[in-house]
Amino acid sequence: MKTISQISNPFTRSSRGQSLVEFELALVIMIFMMLAVTDFGLAFFSWITLRDAAQEGATYASVAPPFDTNSVAAIRSRVKEASVSPVNLGILADDHINVDLVGTGTTACPGNGVRVTVTYDYRMISPWIIGAPTIPVSASVTDTILKAANGVTCGGS
Repeated sequence: MKTISQISNPFTRSSRGQSLVEFELALVIMIFMMLAVTDFGLAFFSWITLRDAAQEGATYASVAPPFDTNSVAAIRSRVKEASVSPVNLGILADDHINVDLVGTGTTACPGNGVRVTVTYDYRMISPWIIGAPTIPVSASVTDTILKAANGVTCGGS
């Protein structure tokens, strides 16, 4: 004899199996989405760290403008010391930190600018989502030079 529950819903047993399969499919998709959001969130956090380090270098360069290789090395050192975690900038090669003069005549004089650009390859924790193991992240900051570099003659200063 059939019970009332079997009469009202004859597909109960197969419906439970179908629900389990649908849940598994939805769970896999949601895990992929959570990993992608986490990766891009960490990449954004790395960009913020690079931007802060570039700002530190540009601020230092605005009071100690670059005019030779020693002053550029000091600015790069300041950028590398700005962060150890989550992005260890101390291991960056010098070609990942660019220091450029911008403005009239591109001399290290007050009123002109100095731009510090930092590039970094963020290593993803789930590279299979996009297919690329790294995301290039770059930050650039431009500050105004506040005083002339030692040994540099500026018109009017």
